[in-house]
Amino acid sequence: MAAVVSPRTERQSWTSHNTSIPEVLEQLGRLQVQTRPDKEGMPEQPHPRGMVLNLIVVAPSPQASRRAVALMDSLAGHHPFRGVVLSQGSDPGYPGIGAEVDVHTSALLDAVGVLYERVSLWGIGGDSEHLLNMADALLIDDLPTYVWWVGDPPLHEPWFRKAIANYHSLVVDSADFIHPGPGTTALSSLLDELGDGLGVSDMQWIRHRHWRELLAQVFNPPDRRGLLEGIDKVEIAYRRFSDSGPVPLLTGWLQSRLGWALEQASTDPNGAIEVQYTSAAGRPITLILRPVQTESLPERDLVALRVSTEIPDQKLKLSAWRAREELGRIHVQTVTAGGKVDQLRLVDLAERGELLLGCLMSRGRDPIYRQALKCAAELLVAVR
Repeated sequence: MAAVVSPRTERQSWTSHNTSIPEVLEQLGRLQVQTRPDKEGMPEQPHPRGMVLNLIVVAPSPQASRRAVALMDSLAGHHPFRGVVLSQGSDPGYPGIGAEVDVHTSALLDAVGVLYERVSLWGIGGDSEHLLNMADALLIDDLPTYVWWVGDPPLHEPWFRKAIANYHSLVVDSADFIHPGPGTTALSSLLDELGDGLGVSDMQWIRHRHWRELLAQVFNPPDRRGLLEGIDKVEIAYRRFSDSGPVPLLTGWLQSRLGWALEQASTDPNGAIEVQYTSAAGRPITLILRPVQTESLPERDLVALRVSTEIPDQKLKLSAWRAREELGRIHVQTVTAGGKVDQLRLVDLAERGELLLGCLMSRGRDPIYRQALKCAAELLVAVR
C-alpha cells in the first residue's frame, strides 16, 4: 500500500543512537513546534492536533520493527495517530537506547494539523513487560491505546494478561502465530476472561472477509436459505505457510453462525484436518481443511473452497478457487438443478497496511469474530 502524501504534507525527524525517554519527549515537542503552522500576522493561532488514538507496536526483532514502521508510515496521510514502536533487538555497535522520532503534518482545510507522530525505540534491554511499561510515558493522554504485538503475544504470561487489560484493544495477525493451537486457545480464553473490557482485532479475520462475503451471498436468496440446513460437506484449501497449520477462522465462523456441534477431528500424515460436525437438525457434516503447496498464490490466504448441500427437491454445489494468473479474482461455480453458473468475482487483495488500518477502525469488538475464534480454538484443541 503506497503512502498517501498530500502536496502540503511535511515530515520532520530526529534520530539518536544513545538517548533517554526524557530526551525523546523533548525532541518530539521540538518537532511539533517546528511544524506549527503560524501564519503571517496570526502568530497566536492554536496548533490543531487531529489525533484519534495511540498505537504501541512490540516487534520481536529490528527487521520486524522496520516492516511495522513501513506499514504505519503508509497510513500517515489519512489516519491520525501516535505510534510507539518498541524493538526487542539491539543496534550493533551502540550500547544505549536508540530512537527515531517522526512527525508528519498534513493540510486540514486552511490550516495544518499534525496527523501522525511516530517514536521508534530499540536497544532497550529487559523483557517484554519492561518494553510495554516504557511506552506509557510516550502516549497521548485521554486517547484509546491499541497494542499491536507482532508475531506471538505472550498470551499465557500472567503479567501480560494483567497489563493488556489496561489498553483499549490488542491487534494480532493469527497467521503469524508460530504455535497456532496454544496461541488461539490462549487468545480465546483471554477474551473470555476480560470480556468487552478488551478489544481484539485480527488481520487474518480481515484477510478472509471476501470468502465470508462470498458464502453469505450464495445462500442469501430466499429460495436458497433452506440449503444451509442441508450442508453435508465443506472442503477448504489454503496455501501452506507453516508446518503447524492455520488458525481455522473460516471454519469457526461456519460452526458458530450455523450452530454446528463439533464431534471429532483428526489430522492425516499430509497435514489435512478432517472434522465431523452435527448440524442443529442432527445431520452429519464433514469438513476438510487441506494445505496445498503453491508459490504463486497469496500467503496466509485461502486457495479454494467447496460446499455441497442437499435438501428435499433442492441441491447445490459451490466451488470457488483462485487462479494463479489472476490473483485479484476468484472463480465461482454453482451447480443446481437448473444448471451450472460460472462467475468471476473481483476481490481486493488487502496489503498489510490496509489490514492494520482495518484493525484500527474496527475497534476490536466484533462479536462474530469472537464467536468464530472460540470455535476455532475448540477445533485446534480437538486435533492436538
